[in-house]
Amino acid sequence: MMRVFSTLWKQRCFRRFVILLAVVAVAAIPLKVFFSYFKQLMPYLPKCPSVFFLKVHCPGCGSVRAMYCLFRGDIRGVFANNIMLPLTLFLFVVLVVKPDFCRHYKFFAVYVAVLIVFAVLRNLPWYPFTLLAPAGI
Repeated sequence: MMRVFSTLWKQRCFRRFVILLAVVAVAAIPLKVFFSYFKQLMPYLPKCPSVFFLKVHCPGCGSVRAMYCLFRGDIRGVFANNIMLPLTLFLFVVLVVKPDFCRHYKFFAVYVAVLIVFAVLRNLPWYPFTLLAPAGI
């Protein structure tokens, strides 16, 4: 068993994954405390500047509430507040674990294009597109 672990540890990808898990485990404790008092903190959190000044939803609107739902285990709430958050978190993990995958400029160009299309579609006032707007705003 120790031989298998030492062989795995020599792989760069596995080391990054273990380090990422350790960082997430350490960061989860203060985040859990923050999100346990989130309902009481909600009136004191600043409003999104794009909603406050321009009355449009940016691609990140609803991300804090989506993270709160993610920590509670409410997957439906995650998708109701910001449908791009799971994709963004997945791509962040891919960036940390396998950075060679993300060296191509096309990868970032496609992601930015998807974010721009998402930002435009979530601000359209017609029915199927209103589902993309954050639930609590």
